[in-house]
Amino acid sequence: MSLRNAGLVIREARLKAGLTQEQLSDGICRLKSLSKIETGVLGVSPSTFEALMERAGSNTKASPIFANRTDFNCFYSLKRSHFFLDYWQLRSAYDELEKIEKMNWANNKYYYQEWLLLHCKIQLRSGCGNHRQNYDTITDAISISIPDFHYDEINKMLLSITEIELFIALAHEAFYINELDICVDICSQISTYLTNSALSFYEKEQLLAENAIVYSKYLLAIKDFNAAYKMADAFRHKAVFNMNNSVLHELSFLTALGLYYNGDIKNAYELFESTIYSAHSTGSCYATICTNYIKTLHNIKVSDDLINLPIIPLEAFDFKSFYIVSEDLGDGSYDLTSPDTLSLGGLIRELRIEQKLSQTILCYGLCSKSKLSKIENNILQPEIALAEALLQRLGINDNAFTFLGNKHESELSSLQQALRKTKYSDYNLVKNLLHSMEKVLTPKDTLYYQYFLYKNTNYLENCEEIITQLNAALSLTLPNFNINEILNYHLSWLELTILNSLSAAYCDGPSPSLGIQYFYKILEYISTNNIDIFLSSKISGITTAMLFRRLYRFNRFSEMIEVLPMITSINPCIATDICSLANIYAHFSQALGECKHYNKMITIAKYSIGCYKLYENEKLITNLCQFIHEDFNIDIY
Repeated sequence: MSLRNAGLVIREARLKAGLTQEQLSDGICRLKSLSKIETGVLGVSPSTFEALMERAGSNTKASPIFANRTDFNCFYSLKRSHFFLDYWQLRSAYDELEKIEKMNWANNKYYYQEWLLLHCKIQLRSGCGNHRQNYDTITDAISISIPDFHYDEINKMLLSITEIELFIALAHEAFYINELDICVDICSQISTYLTNSALSFYEKEQLLAENAIVYSKYLLAIKDFNAAYKMADAFRHKAVFNMNNSVLHELSFLTALGLYYNGDIKNAYELFESTIYSAHSTGSCYATICTNYIKTLHNIKVSDDLINLPIIPLEAFDFKSFYIVSEDLGDGSYDLTSPDTLSLGGLIRELRIEQKLSQTILCYGLCSKSKLSKIENNILQPEIALAEALLQRLGINDNAFTFLGNKHESELSSLQQALRKTKYSDYNLVKNLLHSMEKVLTPKDTLYYQYFLYKNTNYLENCEEIITQLNAALSLTLPNFNINEILNYHLSWLELTILNSLSAAYCDGPSPSLGIQYFYKILEYISTNNIDIFLSSKISGITTAMLFRRLYRFNRFSEMIEVLPMITSINPCIATDICSLANIYAHFSQALGECKHYNKMITIAKYSIGCYKLYENEKLITNLCQFIHEDFNIDIY
């Protein structure tokens, strides 16, 4: 069995942390419930699983089993709301929360707690919320799992990620209601707590960055401008390194404020302008918030181009007060023998049937129909890579779960994750990771071998050789693949990524027209099939950027101008990928110039420059400005 029992994992984590059942369950669930969870009598919802594991000092996030379908729907809508909120798509985030309320939070007080947190964050980001209401609501939300808490005892607590986020949000609202002592006390303790926590690197970095945003505002308020600048700038650089788009705009704006109050007006304005153009290019209302703020600053003359950008309106959202008694909701434990219990296999079966897919279509190239049938009927547990691929083909974000496998699978999965998070330019590290993976791979590890083959092509130079190896990798799961029938397939992230690379190789080598056709077919697939926002955000921006680079090279300027509005309207998740946006707008602006749309060219070029500036890519900024100057005699920057 590849995916392990949640109760056993909780028990192992508790014993490793040296905690009794009383200590682990306190404030989370009843002692009897924990005992039954550990012995496999009761199941545990993902939110409760997360709370228990994080209290035990583990960075495991979720268990792929649910009390029922409503439990899964609430869990997944919370993930989607988080995603939309991270990228300032506030209306979409709010709509997800409305769905959760209609489901009565799956009778789970921890879903309700997280729901309250997200509502308060929407109110804050909208620029229209009531800070005192938010402060009181966050206080009540914390008390769901930590009754009678006091904010100056954070370092004595064992906190879940949701609880950490709630304390950071409490500090943020304390800042806005002028309770600066509370704000700095919470920020200081959270910083210490996270530094010493056992969270994963990326979880810890995300929370530290969110905490630094609040801390930097506090330092600006007490006029410690140099410290504010250093803190915001340090975390801004980390966000760039970690490719963390969700905090980059705020940290960049706070860095600019630090520069401004330290007297560096020129560099401050450049960063103000870049932040606003970048945020505006994604449709974020943060562009409006920033513009309104800098208009109030002395010694700053805002350019006419910036002033004349179309206003992205601030939207007020209905405030959701704390009106449910959390004791009336369950603690996330449930009867494992209930017919409603939804295992990973059961979830796969339900999603497949809802999408009217046969077992043959879903498992094509991944496993036998017999094996899928056993997985769906809980006779067999899938390997980690197979579970991920099946969920991706069904349009579900596998990253929402943490799959716990045997030692061999866990090692391969960790190597793959490390490779995915390592930059292409870090040649030696990538090569070492690939070498480590090659030593671990066995003939049965088809999906990991597919990734290994794909990753190796990044360092091949001959297009024919690249095409051959990519086709070999693709054929492992999609034998006899036909690009013209792509809408009949259900593809994983890796299969789509291989197709992207194959499209580029055809364009750069023997068959440019075929490569362009591949790109368009991939975009058609993303917009037509049941692609979840998480998978779309990982692939649509990259696909469009790669396509536009080739269209520009082949002088297909009018085509670029015609297709981009259609692509962005169909695939709004492109706006979550700032790096891809920078490349798309760089080529699009030059295409506009070639077609003599000079005014729009200037705006789009500034979008690109803003995105590049945030990612500190001065070389590409210089190149773009130079190209536009040489081709059109226009100075952009």
